[in-house]
Amino acid sequence: MNHEIARSILMHWEREAAIDAAVDTPGHSKAFAKRALGLLECTTPDDFVRELRSRFSIYPDDELVSWFSRSPPGDLLNFKAFLRAALELNEPAGG
Repeated sequence: MNHEIARSILMHWEREAAIDAAVDTPGHSKAFAKRALGLLECTTPDDFVRELRSRFSIYPDDELVSWFSRSPPGDLLNFKAFLRAALELNEPAGG
């Protein structure tokens, strides 16, 4: 289950504009990421990235691990910025 949640966070980052537009809710992707990070018990972007490389990857050739090797250098920084923004969101009670 954690593997699928982690994949969903990556997908929401990669397709943020399209997802937010599809549900007509700016910030939807970040709100999703915030809730998902909570389920995974990750409190910082570095927690998630560290766990992505170990605990959330379940196969030797897992796409979660290979994501880092096939992505442009700036992607990890952009991804961490997305996670940081998600974690800083203030959502109403019941989110």
